[in-house]
Amino acid sequence: MPMRWPEGISVAAQSERSDSVLALYREVLHWRRETGIGTPDDVAWDSSDTVLSLTIRVGARTWNAVYNFSPDAVLPVPSRQGQAPDVASGWDGTELAPWGAAIWEEPAG
Repeated sequence: MPMRWPEGISVAAQSERSDSVLALYREVLHWRRETGIGTPDDVAWDSSDTVLSLTIRVGARTWNAVYNFSPDAVLPVPSRQGQAPDVASGWDGTELAPWGAAIWEEPAG
């Protein structure tokens, strides 16, 4: 018997959606190559049952990443002084949707 994926989980189903996990994964891989963040000097994290927050340092650059693992609750995200995330899925400018993620580079200085 062939394996059946749940509705909307297959690559074929996610390829058509810009807000899918597959689209975010592809965007993050591209962003990772562009920034050189693949080998960080330091990573700090904080987590709860539904939120993972990372601070990633590479040389003089620092990024903050927030992941909302809640299946139904939005996550308020502190203001980033109007700065849009480098990479995001489910971010509307003030909060992350369920299963949303956003990564920002901290301003230099």
